[in-house]
Amino acid sequence: QLACDYEALIDEVLASLTSDKHTLAVAIAKVPENIRGYGHVKLANLASAQARWRELLDRYHGRAAPGSRTIPIATEEPRAHV
Repeated sequence: QLACDYEALIDEVLASLTSDKHTLAVAIAKVPENIRGYGHVKLANLASAQARWRELLDRYHGRAAPGSRTIPIATEEPRAHV
């Protein structure tokens, strides 16, 4: 079910993707990277991921409540300097 939900979510995002929403779209697509573990650990990570999806989707569609606390979007993983 999770895979089907993710596919529907990505379809929703792609349907209204614009260049100014690209960073949010990437953040939405990357949320499953945090769904790890087994049993109760995975369920807790899934609950956090679903909350993050709701928050990002609200921002993506311009539905963020005024004055609400938003979590910054991580645009890239830190890279080691070589």
